[in-house]
Amino acid sequence: MSDSPRRSGKPRRPGPPSTPPPEGHPSVTLALWAAPWLRGAAAPDHVIEALAQWAPMHLAVAATESVAATTGLAWPQDTVGAGPVALLGMLRRLGDGLRLEVVLPVAGDRGAVARGTDFAATATEAGEGLVLHRGIEGTGACTGCIGLVPFRDSGDVLRWVAYDAGCRGVPSAPPAVGESRHALREAVRRATDLLGGQDRVGAAGAQAQRAVAAHIARAGLHVLPPATPQRDAETFHSATTVAAILRTAEAVAAGSPHSATATSARDASLRELAGAVRSARLAATAHAVAALQGSGPPPGTAGEAARARASRTERRH
Repeated sequence: MSDSPRRSGKPRRPGPPSTPPPEGHPSVTLALWAAPWLRGAAAPDHVIEALAQWAPMHLAVAATESVAATTGLAWPQDTVGAGPVALLGMLRRLGDGLRLEVVLPVAGDRGAVARGTDFAATATEAGEGLVLHRGIEGTGACTGCIGLVPFRDSGDVLRWVAYDAGCRGVPSAPPAVGESRHALREAVRRATDLLGGQDRVGAAGAQAQRAVAAHIARAGLHVLPPATPQRDAETFHSATTVAAILRTAEAVAAGSPHSATATSARDASLRELAGAVRSARLAATAHAVAALQGSGPPPGTAGEAARARASRTERRH
């Protein structure tokens, strides 16, 4: 997906198979482009072209026979007709009121992913997943939810595997948008200081800057849907900048001698800043998907807005 502000309302045509895959999360791309498509505000070709930036070929399969029966996806080995069109067909079959929730679990912090499931294990291994919450009409609950995990079979093939999400029955609230944006602004400053504090001067400094720019360029191979809220687009771009700096700082540090204490402190800082990036991406994605689906703010956003209004009222009195 694009972690940079949009440049047009339509994805570019995919490059040749040898094009290096972008950095980021295909689950976010699928959620952002499927959201307007589900309500008729985007063409299926737009979704397919956005996904094609990740790989020329996509395969969509079910992990189990029961999931195949629910989703209509291929199982166990049949991949005929199992490309992006199969993903879109599955979304339609899962019914109206579908809520798309991106998850970015990591070891030690699986977030909203239900623990002890195959979906949790594989999403954590991949570092991402997309939960398809099947809403129960007239309630805020969901049932029979599906979890999608993308795996790169090769540079040219991205395989989407569908699992039983093991959902708790109620979609989880995303990170608070305001708090995530504030943490991300602080992360931009700290990440820049972290890279600058590693004696990157002269040719080494120029090389680090080129590395950051290269990471940002690869993350920006995609565009956002045209109706993406501008603040969310800006959050994606800021998250990309921090992630690029962190990757460069980590690579620079790996090639430099440090004491055990300094290495431990550096790693702790990198984990903390990576957590801020992850929370910001989750919050921006949840907010943008809700806007693109025309379904109002995601769970948790209304409460955050109420707290903000209360805070402003207190400051006036």
